[in-house]
Amino acid sequence: AYAGEQRYPQALAAYEQAAKITRNKPQLAAANTAALTGMAQVYRAGQDFTRAAATLEEIKSNSEKAGNDATLALAHNELGKIAFDSGNYDAAIGHFKQAAEYYEYVANRAAVAAATNAAGAMLTVKGSYAEAQNQYKQAKSLAERLKLNKEIAAINNNTGVLYHMQGNFSDALAQYRLAFDAWTKENNPSAALPALLNMAVVNAD
Repeated sequence: AYAGEQRYPQALAAYEQAAKITRNKPQLAAANTAALTGMAQVYRAGQDFTRAAATLEEIKSNSEKAGNDATLALAHNELGKIAFDSGNYDAAIGHFKQAAEYYEYVANRAAVAAATNAAGAMLTVKGSYAEAQNQYKQAKSLAERLKLNKEIAAINNNTGVLYHMQGNFSDALAQYRLAFDAWTKENNPSAALPALLNMAVVNAD
């Protein structure tokens, strides 16, 4: 509740207390992971990326010791976001790919698609367009099989960015339109806004 209300000091204090109480207690591992994840989110919101990463590394270490692939996936996925925020795209790519791998181990296919899409976005920013395209194809194939319409829209939008950055405006516009239509059908106008703005930029170019 505190984090939702942006009362970050109170939220951090509550999460720290919960993490302290549950640390090194295997029977409370899930609660400890939740507390540490909350701490990392508060640190990230305050742009304290070093502490956010250190907190997530604790989850990663605990998960490796316990052999918990689900929380390993979570740790890598969140570390990918921190690396992106820090401008460390190579690290972000590695973490998102690792997250996808661990999500596959626990059969969380929706999360596999999202993490693969995220890796593609990082590769696009880096200018590794061929590899990014491959990531998007993998993500979209999986998302379509699972009928994940929101994820398909996100992948289409990111693919549009990929084409746009390469100067392929017609294909970029087509992908943005697909994304906009999909998000509109999901009655999610806030999610559709980036695709709409991207279409405006392409048309301006």
